Amino acid sequence: MRNLNTPIPSSDLQNDFNPQYQWKVAEAHYKKGTIFRKTKQYDKAIEEFNKAIELNPRYANAFYSRGYVKSALGQSEDAIEDFTKTIELNPKFILPYYSRGTIKLKFEDFDGAVCDFSEAIKLAPHLACAYNHRGTAKLMLKDFNGAIEDFNKVKELDPDFNDYYVNDWNKDLVNTKKQSS
Repeated sequence: MRNLNTPIPSSDLQNDFNPQYQWKVAEAHYKKGTIFRKTKQYDKAIEEFNKAIELNPRYANAFYSRGYVKSALGQSEDAIEDFTKTIELNPKFILPYYSRGTIKLKFEDFDGAVCDFSEAIKLAPHLACAYNHRGTAKLMLKDFNGAIEDFNKVKELDPDFNDYYVNDWNKDLVNTKKQSS
């Protein structure tokens, strides 16, 4: 096994202009970046994802993973850019919609969050956490009926889902807010 700090030698494959070579080297950088991400060595992870993207600018997973790391580092705007690029490259990839939606929710872009979670739900209708977050965004937008529908769907999909938004207490809160509007 190669040491992660050792550069990937160009002599490993035919030449720098061979697309297969570039793809394989990009994949190697992506895999190194993933290991660094999992071990929370975020700066090194970003370096590796950058190298993968430089070699293969259509590498959706590298953009997503770099966005994930940037989000973990609190670089929300940069993370959103990477998630958006991932979606451009692979519109059927669920995670960038979900991840971008969580950032939008955090920064109170509730309409944007609802849109992103709705796209994630279209692609994965079984994703209880997407319904939960969309319900939260709807609650903040005072779409109380929509919020209750989403929270009920969470409980239907995953009765053991452990989040206070789907508890009966929160449904009471939604109903109280609904009555006071």
